[in-house]
Amino acid sequence: MKGDAVREHAAHAQGLVTPRGRHFSVSGRYRGRCGDFEVELRVDVDGHRPLKRVSADYYGAQTGEFLGSMRVDAVRVVPTAGETTITGRGVFSWPTTHRIVRVTIPRLSREGRPQATLEHLSPDGSRGHAYVCNFESTSFRRVALTEACQEGVERFTTYDTGDLPAPPPKRELSHQAAFAEAGIELVSSGPPTIVATADAGADARWSDAELHAAMEQDFSRLRDRPEWAIWLLHAARHDDPRLQGLMFDRRGLHRQGCAVFHDSIVGNGPDRARRQLHTCVHELGHGFNLLHSWQRSRATPPVASRPSATSWMNYPQRFAGGEQSFWSRFAFQFDDFELAHLRHAFQEDVIMGGRPFAGDARADAGAAEHGPRYNRGLTLRLSALREFALGLPVTVAIELRATTAYNQQVPPIVGPRVGNVDIFIRRPDGSEAAFEPLLQHCRGHDTVGLSARDRPICDHAFIHYGKDGFAFRAPGVYRVRARFVDLHGATVLSNTLTIRVVPPATRDDRQIHTMIDGNHGVGTLMSLMGSDAPALKAANDTLQEIIGSFPDHPVASVARLARARNAARGFKLIRRNGEVRLRPPNIEDAHALVEPILDLPQVRRATRTGIDPTTQDRAVADLVREIGVRPAVPPVVRNFIRSRRMEIATVINRLPPGDVALRRS
Repeated sequence: MKGDAVREHAAHAQGLVTPRGRHFSVSGRYRGRCGDFEVELRVDVDGHRPLKRVSADYYGAQTGEFLGSMRVDAVRVVPTAGETTITGRGVFSWPTTHRIVRVTIPRLSREGRPQATLEHLSPDGSRGHAYVCNFESTSFRRVALTEACQEGVERFTTYDTGDLPAPPPKRELSHQAAFAEAGIELVSSGPPTIVATADAGADARWSDAELHAAMEQDFSRLRDRPEWAIWLLHAARHDDPRLQGLMFDRRGLHRQGCAVFHDSIVGNGPDRARRQLHTCVHELGHGFNLLHSWQRSRATPPVASRPSATSWMNYPQRFAGGEQSFWSRFAFQFDDFELAHLRHAFQEDVIMGGRPFAGDARADAGAAEHGPRYNRGLTLRLSALREFALGLPVTVAIELRATTAYNQQVPPIVGPRVGNVDIFIRRPDGSEAAFEPLLQHCRGHDTVGLSARDRPICDHAFIHYGKDGFAFRAPGVYRVRARFVDLHGATVLSNTLTIRVVPPATRDDRQIHTMIDGNHGVGTLMSLMGSDAPALKAANDTLQEIIGSFPDHPVASVARLARARNAARGFKLIRRNGEVRLRPPNIEDAHALVEPILDLPQVRRATRTGIDPTTQDRAVADLVREIGVRPAVPPVVRNFIRSRRMEIATVINRLPPGDVALRRS
């Protein structure tokens, strides 16, 4: 009774109870027309976690073409005995003088939902369009959800939030129910399609390239335009065994699909179910263009990052108070900022296939947001070759070093692909953008202690091609800077690196540049380290032509490595019905491709035997970074190898010991 009294008091305070005491909710989604225009109106002033906002999207009434969005971030609610009036000044995605928004919703004494009238007014009182809108749903947005599940994967169905210590209220949650609490209706297309991988053997793990191919080819029902639809794959394991989730993308259309790797999610019983739920909601949240809690300064416009947020979009392992502290405070919900985005962001900023993930917030804008909150106990340094010929893959070395005697908890792997280092590139024309890798990895973030006594955390990052295409598109001087945000939200800024991109110098350079200039398929193959995706066949043919016609060119070496990585392991192509077509490994081709570049016997002499494949891959990857590259290989290719050393290690470990027997005449 006490809870009912509290809710009744809140409803009276909001003007949402009739004089006779009956609760009257007006929040939800409405739809109406005015002439040639149609509007979807969202009213959010009462109900569960009201944000006191109104928003709308506008379409052509006959064509359904999206025309623009409107949002009122602060509204005035005036209830009377006969109606509720909501007013405020709107922000529009197009120029207009009718910026005053008024929504009028009459009270009904009988059962049913009233109509809402949406009016657009100017400050001088002149009237614009007015829409009479019928009530559609208590949810604010409706999104189609298609799921697939790898054969043998034990995915969770629901988790009872009372099974382990957590803030109230206690309830059963699935990933769909979690979004429903946020006002987002995920409409299932039916039971998950079963993806049969029993015949794949060791290749039952998933590579970035296979996931990308699944999105490009087999789930192309997602049309080549923005659409309220997302695909979720429940898989066993990624090539990187510590990877728990991944948002895979398509160049041009972003945020349409994601995967969760259940074998990489640790725990048992309720603990495991809780982590599975969190990971599924987290990855789907990325599809709605939600950033990690500690990365919000990369939004456009930048906003305050919240590394201490108890939100679906934070990592429990990254929480400043520790993982158990996160779970004890986590109420299984999005925070208010994320809730406002899900319910009221302009359509292009949230719809799948709309605006690219994260945007292009400037490095200095993000730094300014943090103000004086810098971590002086860490330094971040970038280094690279000073000059690259146009078309050669650009990579940078990243070094995170401690300058104090006490241990700071930092991730063991740093870079843009794992999402903990932001890299910003200022082009010769003065424009600046954040580099976004083609796929976004969400790892289980183990942390390590780092002090001045320890070796720095070092890595190489491939920043040549990403979601926005080629990052270094024209000759000129580029400025590159990086940013790391620690567990407490303090910023570490790197030095500013100057990279000069020069025009092709030789006849071979010019011919190769003609073949790969603007060739997004080639860029994708470099980023994914090869692929069998049918959409990339022409790009694979181009790489093979470069290998055959220009065997000594650095681009040919990069092409060899990408094609060898793909040949050394089987490739899974998923059909829409879940059937998997497996191309078996081609070890002979893989060996022939890498033998001119890598000194395989030297690497093998330095490796250990009798350890599990994952540990072996890591051991070989460390060796490839330091040794094992033939002396004639140029520095630009050496650095590319360092940036893709884990992928290249899997090639080496799949080749049999008898190298000589495999060499072709």
